[in-house]
Amino acid sequence: RHIIINKFLSYIKKILYGKYLNYGGCWFHGANLSRKITKSKIIPHLIVHNNSNLWRINNILPNSILHRVDISNKTSIKQIIKKIEPDLTYHLASYI
Repeated sequence: RHIIINKFLSYIKKILYGKYLNYGGCWFHGANLSRKITKSKIIPHLIVHNNSNLWRINNILPNSILHRVDISNKTSIKQIIKKIEPDLTYHLASYI
């Protein structure tokens, strides 16, 4: 039981203090999640497409780390993820 409790506490610490990566941070759901995260005093990493309009997240940009990238380029995405080493990743992007 002790091991299970320690794993659970480790998971809770990651949720409370970990590195968040929000893939698709300026779309509707991504922007809303990013706002909630920044209200918790956590600085999320946001991956957005090169030509994305940032109007939904302008108010949280000072409290976020923005990564502009071609989201269809798997190599670029992998490099960002490797650099950040996120504890939690939310994939809320779509590419048309």
